[in-house]
Amino acid sequence: MMARIALLTASNLRAAVRRPAAMATLLLGAAAVVGVTTSMAALGRGLYLQFSDAGSADRALVLERGAERIGGRALTEAHVEFVHQAAGAAAAVGADRIAHTFARLVGKGGGVPEMVAVQGITPEGLRMRSHIRMTRGRMFEAGRHEAVAGAHATEVFRGAQVGDRLALSHTTLDIVGTFESGDQLDSVFLVDAETVFGKWCTAMLVDLESPASFDDFRAALEGHSTLEFGVHRELEYLEALAWTRTEVFRDVGLALGLLMAIGGIFCATNVMVSAVARRRAELATLRALGFGRTDLAVAIVFETLAIVAVGAAVGAMASWMLLDGVLVREGGSTSTSFHPMYDRWALGHGIAWPVALMTSAGLFAVKRVLGRPIHHDLAAAQR
Repeated sequence: MMARIALLTASNLRAAVRRPAAMATLLLGAAAVVGVTTSMAALGRGLYLQFSDAGSADRALVLERGAERIGGRALTEAHVEFVHQAAGAAAAVGADRIAHTFARLVGKGGGVPEMVAVQGITPEGLRMRSHIRMTRGRMFEAGRHEAVAGAHATEVFRGAQVGDRLALSHTTLDIVGTFESGDQLDSVFLVDAETVFGKWCTAMLVDLESPASFDDFRAALEGHSTLEFGVHRELEYLEALAWTRTEVFRDVGLALGLLMAIGGIFCATNVMVSAVARRRAELATLRALGFGRTDLAVAIVFETLAIVAVGAAVGAMASWMLLDGVLVREGGSTSTSFHPMYDRWALGHGIAWPVALMTSAGLFAVKRVLGRPIHHDLAAAQR
C-alpha cells in the first residue's frame, strides 16, 4: 500500500510542477502564514526566556504578604532580620536584599522617556548571580554612588554609556561599567543597595542549600506570630511573571495566525480542488485500474503537505533572516529588551498548526473528486 501511495504522490507532484501558478499561490500562502506565526512565537519565546532563565530552583524569593511583584511593598527591618534568622535555621547559603527604583531614559531613536529599572544588590547578591559578566569598565564599588548598565539598556537608551550619569529621584549615579547576564538583568541598572537605598528593600532573595530546603525555610518564616511573608520559589515566580509578560505576543500571535490560517485554508482549498478537478479523468482511470479511494486520498493529502511544507520552510527562514539577532524592546510597566528565540518550541508552535490546517484543505479536494462515481468522471472527460 505504501508503495502505491508513494507512486501516486510522486505523480501528483510532477503534475503540480506543470501548474506553476497554482503551486506558487499555495506555497506563498503557506510562507506568509508560517512567517507571521513563527515570528510571533519567536518573539514571545525570547521574552519568556529573559525572565524564566533568571530563576533558580534552589533560591527563595521573599516578599511582604499581599505583594504581587517585587517593588509592590517594602519589607521592614523586622522582616529583614527575621528572614536572616529563618535562613540560618534552614541552613541557607546566603541572603540578598533587593531594592528597586526607576530612571526615565529616552531611547536612541527619541520619543517619550521610558521607565528603566534600577536594582540595588548586595555583595552576597553578586555572589549568587555568578553569571553576570563585565563587558566594559568595572563593577560598582560599595559605598560609592555608581551604577553598571545591562547590555540591552546600553544598546537601547541614550545616557546609558560608561561615563554618563544616571539621574534618580533622590541622587545621581556615575555609570562605571556595562555587563551581560543573558536574562532580564540585561535591561536594568545595578547599584550598591546599601549606598543607594540604605536599609530599605522590597524583597529578599535567599540562596538555599538545595530545592528540598524550601519547605523548611517557608515553615520557619510562616511560624512568626506577627510578621507576614509571601514566600516563592524564585524559578516559579519568574516563570509566572514571564507567562504574564508574554501574554500580548500570545494573544496577538494567535489572532493574526488564525486569521491568516483561515485565509490560507481557503487558498489551499481552491488550489487543490481546482488541481484535482483538472485531473478527474486521470484519477478516475486510476480508480478503474484498481487504485483504491484510500490510496488516492492519502496521495492527495501528501501532495498538499509537501507543497505547504516547502512554503512553511520558506516562511520560517524569512522570519529568521529578518528577526534573528534583532534587539526588540517591550514596554510594559518597565522597559525590557530581548532577542527573538528560534528554538524548537518557537519553531514547533509557529509551524505545526498552520501546516496542519492548510494541509487539511487536501481533504476537501479528496471529497470533491472521490465522492463521485467513476463512470461520471470518465464520461465527462470524453465530452
